[in-house]
Amino acid sequence: MSNIAICVVAYNRSFSFRRLISSLSSARYDNPVDLYVSIDYSDKGEGVRDLAANYIWNNGKYTIIRHSENLGLRKHILKCGDLLDDYDALIVLEDDVVVAPGFFLFAEQCVEKYYGNESIAGISLYSFMMNYHNHLPFWPLSSGSDVYMMQNAQSWGQVWMKKQWMEFKKWYEMNCIEFDEMPHLPVSICSWPKSSWLKYHTRYCIENKKYFVYPYVALSTNNNDPGTHVTTRNTLFQAPLFFGKKTKYNLTPSVFYDGFFECEYR
Repeated sequence: MSNIAICVVAYNRSFSFRRLISSLSSARYDNPVDLYVSIDYSDKGEGVRDLAANYIWNNGKYTIIRHSENLGLRKHILKCGDLLDDYDALIVLEDDVVVAPGFFLFAEQCVEKYYGNESIAGISLYSFMMNYHNHLPFWPLSSGSDVYMMQNAQSWGQVWMKKQWMEFKKWYEMNCIEFDEMPHLPVSICSWPKSSWLKYHTRYCIENKKYFVYPYVALSTNNNDPGTHVTTRNTLFQAPLFFGKKTKYNLTPSVFYDGFFECEYR
C-alpha cells in the first residue's frame, strides 16, 4: 500500500476552509492518513489559523504549517510539494474545494495503478463539465473505464506522485519564467496571471505528452470562492460529486484528450 498524505492549502478564507475540513472529516478512510494544513501568511488570516488550531483530525497525524511571510499562491503550492520527501503521493486541496466521501479510495487505487508510470503526470479528483478555453459544455466520450486521460494538470483536487512530481519540478526550475502565447499551447493558459502555478504544470503536460488521470464523475469540486484569482463568487465550475459506494475502480482508460480538450485518435 502506498504512503499517501493530504495537504490543505489555506490563506485567509475562513468559510472556505471550514467547509473543506468538514468534508474531509466526513470522508471514508480504511487506514490512518496524515493531514497537513499549510497556511500562507495574511494579516487577515486569524480566522483560518484559529480554525486550524482547534480542528481535531481523528484519522492520523495532524500537522499545521504556518508560514511567517506571505509566499503567494504559486510559491506556496510548489512549497507543499516538498512534503513528498516523506510520502509516495500527496493529495493537494486548495481551500475552496470540497471532496466526496470516497475521494481517498479513488486516489489510493490510482496511485497503486499509476505510480512510476512515465506517461502520467498526476491524478485529478475533479471532473470537467466545461471546456475552460471556450466556456462550452464538455462531456468526455464514454467508455467501460471509470477514468479518462487528459493533458491538463489540475488544481481543484489533485494527487501528486513523488517520481512524477520530481520530474515536473526539475522541468519547472528550467522553465519558470513568464511565457507569452505559443502556437502549441491554448491561448487561455498563456494569459493566466503570474501567480498561477497551474499554467506551468499544464504546459509541462502538453510539451512532454504527459497525462492526468481524470474520473468521469468528480471526487472533488471547486466552489470558486473569491480569492487570489477570483473576485466574484460564482458556480461556473462546480461539478456534481460522486456519493455512491464503490470498492474497486476500473482504471483501464481508452479515451484520451489533449490540452485543447480535443479527443486523440488511438
